[in-house]
Amino acid sequence: MSQRPIHVFISASNYLTSEGIVAMVDSLPNYKPSIAAVGQINEQLTSSSDAIAVLEIPAMDEWFVTQLKRDLSEISHRVLVVIEDVSKSGVSQLLKSGFKNIITKCCNREEIIAAIYATTRTEQYLCNCVIEVLTNPDKQQTTALGQLSPREREVLALIADGLKTNEIAEKLFLSVHTVNSHRKNMLKKLNLKSPIELIVYAVENNIQSK
Repeated sequence: MSQRPIHVFISASNYLTSEGIVAMVDSLPNYKPSIAAVGQINEQLTSSSDAIAVLEIPAMDEWFVTQLKRDLSEISHRVLVVIEDVSKSGVSQLLKSGFKNIITKCCNREEIIAAIYATTRTEQYLCNCVIEVLTNPDKQQTTALGQLSPREREVLALIADGLKTNEIAEKLFLSVHTVNSHRKNMLKKLNLKSPIELIVYAVENNIQSK
C-alpha cells in the first residue's frame, strides 16, 4: 500500500453506525477516516486516488440506488456498500449498478476490515451473508415476518404504536425518505396493499415496541 494515508469517507444513516465505522477505520495503520455526505463522495474520491468510501444504504430503494449509480458510476469500484436489507433482488440490483463491494451490518470485524482492504485494492468483496443469498436464491424464510430486516421490524413496531412517519424518523435518527422506503419495502415483502393493512398486520402479529 502507499505510504500516504488512505482516506476513507464514511456516509451512514445514523450516529452509531458512522462512529463505529470511524473507530474501526481509525484503528487500521495508514488509514484516515472522515465523515462525508452522500453527495460529497464523488467529489472526494475523484480528487484523490488514495481514497475510498464506505456507504451505508439503510433501505434498498430502487430510486435511491438509481441515483447512486448515476452519481457514483465512475468510482463505484472504490465504494464499499453496507446494506441492511439482504435480499437476492437487492444485491443483484447493486451489482448491476456497478457496486461490487458489499457487506451487511451483521458482518464481524474481520470481514469488515477485509472488505476495506479489498476496496482499497479495487478488488471485489462480498461478505459471507451476501454470498449465501446469491448462491441460495430459492431459500425461503419460514414466515413472511422473517423476510423483514431488523430495521424494518423496528419501523413496523413503531407504526403499530401509532407513530407518524416524521416521529419514527426522529426516534430512529433516520430521514423521512428512509422511513417511507422501509414502509414501501415492507408492503412488498408482506404482500400488502396499503398502510392500513400494514398496521393491521402489525397488530395481528402482536408487533409492538413497548
